[in-house]
Order: sequence, then C-alpha cells, then structure tokens
Amino acid sequence: MPGIGALRIGKWKLIHGHSATWTKANAGGIAGDSADFCGLRSGVTGAAINTLPVLPNTSNPWCANGWTPPPTTGNYQAPIPPPDSGCSGLPCTLNWTTSPYLTGSTWLFDVVADPFEHNDVAAANPAVVKQLLDRLNYFNTSHCNGARCEPIASMGPKGTASSSNASGGQLVWTPWRGNPDPAACDTNVTSPVDPKPPPPPPSPFHGTLDLTKLGPKFPAVSGWCYDKDFANGGVPPMTIEIIIDGTVVVNSLVANNDRGPGFPAKSGAPNSLHGYAYTLSDADAAKLFGAGSHTLAVNAFTVPPPVPASGAPKQAMRQSPACFKDGVLQSSC
Repeated sequence: MPGIGALRIGKWKLIHGHSATWTKANAGGIAGDSADFCGLRSGVTGAAINTLPVLPNTSNPWCANGWTPPPTTGNYQAPIPPPDSGCSGLPCTLNWTTSPYLTGSTWLFDVVADPFEHNDVAAANPAVVKQLLDRLNYFNTSHCNGARCEPIASMGPKGTASSSNASGGQLVWTPWRGNPDPAACDTNVTSPVDPKPPPPPPSPFHGTLDLTKLGPKFPAVSGWCYDKDFANGGVPPMTIEIIIDGTVVVNSLVANNDRGPGFPAKSGAPNSLHGYAYTLSDADAAKLFGAGSHTLAVNAFTVPPPVPASGAPKQAMRQSPACFKDGVLQSSC
C-alpha cells in the first residue's frame, strides 16, 4: 500500500512509513471527510466491516486500530491498541497531526521474543534500524525497473503489477516466491536467523612496529603511528610505550620523527612527522636478544601528549608483540 514498507531479517521486523490505511474521518480528524475506508484484508468498507463473526482473510472491526490477531472462524479476537498510543480500548481515536501511527514513523520488533509486536525497540537498536532501512531502500530503488516483479510469466507482463485488487485499486506486487494467496502464505516455514551485525567503524589509530632491521646488531625500536581522532585529522604526535618481558622500558617517547615526503601518501597520515625510534640500552638489548625467549611490546597512547601520570588508553602497534628466541626474531609468539 502507498506509504508502507516492511522488512523482516531473522528475528527483526522493521515497519517504516504509515502503519495503516486511514482517512481523516475514521481517525477522528477533519469534519466533512465522510470516507470510511478500512478494507485491509477483504476490501469491505464502512459499517459492513464491523460485523461478526470475522472469517479468515476478512477485515476485523476497526481493522487498523492496533495489532490485529489473524482471524479464524469462530475464534474472533479484537485488535489490541498499541501500548504507546494512549488508547485504553476500541475504537481507538488517534490525533491526525501528531500520532506516528497516522503521520508515519519507523518501528522495530523482535518477532521471536515479541511475536505480537507489542514493544517497539527501534530506539534501543539504532544500528539494526539503519541496517534494515538501508536494505529496504535497496529494494525500493531496485524493484521492477522494467523486469518482471513476479517471476511467474502467467502473473503478467514485465514491469506490471501482479494484481489491481488491492485497497483502493492500488497496484501491488505479490511475493517473489511462495503462494501469492494470503491464506496459503506462511512466512515462518524456515527458522529465523539473526542478520549479521553491522561492521564496526574503522579504527582511527594507525601504527606499526618496524621489524626489518631490529636485532642484536641494530637494537633500535622504530616505526610510525598517528590517530585520526587527534586534532586536524591526526596532526599531533602520539606518545609511545616500549615494554620488554612485561617491564616498561620507556613510556614517554614522542612519535614526531620525520618519515619523509612520501609518508602521508603511503600511510594516510596528515603529515610526515609521525615516526619514532628508540635505541635500547645495552642492558635492555642484552635482555631482549639474550638466551631464551623474550617479548617486545610497543603501544601508543590514544591521547595527545603529555600523557597523564595516571595513564591513558593505548593501542598496540601492528606486529606487536614481537618475540625473540636466543636473539632470533620468531614468526609468531
């Protein structure tokens, strides 16, 4: 129907737009608008929709006034007003200008834990809402485009709607698979699968430990790093911490060495002043490259210098920690 979009992936169901087909009259709105349309299932309008019993695939009384359990012969259940609508019973009169159920909104439901869709959890799951809205947008911008929306040739020529029997004569497209008859359609044939969570945002930290020369003959710990969350996209230098076998060797080394004019293009850094180099003392070099197994860890504090005495969050360099055995760099720790 116009203004309505819905998508289910795994346990999540998203509804976007207008939650029901209403006129201003049956929403308690503008006087003089006498239309009374509520034929969501059967096309029946007006007073005839308020008759009982309700048969399968026909409209319940006040059909869009809340959640409507699927009707079955001899087992009629009245619709349930939405908990956040302010309605205590039926019929439910909503404000035409302020109610999201009339003006439009976005709802998210966990249909496994909440199969009757009583609790809107959109505000608590913004990442899921964005993921499903993006997917719904994809379908909205790609459906049909001159190709057949229903893959069965008998349903009509390419690019045309499968049916014109929808509410108000609107053209609709029946499901791409399964039975287009609502009485036979079952969306719960397969077990729901949670959608993949959205990928985490890229880390603002970039840095590496250079191991190409490091060893007993060249005991200089060097590399580069920057953090895009720092001012101007990462211009301020980072502070480096060097640890050997769990003991801090230095924790105030500022990474502001010039890495050369080609460094920004290769690394994405805003300038070239993000290198670091620290020559180990004889004692520290003897410890790291001596007999047995030893570990070198190099971290960068994720706050601009000076680093508070109480410490700060830090990130490990790529290729850190590095492990040595009897003075030889090992492929892994």
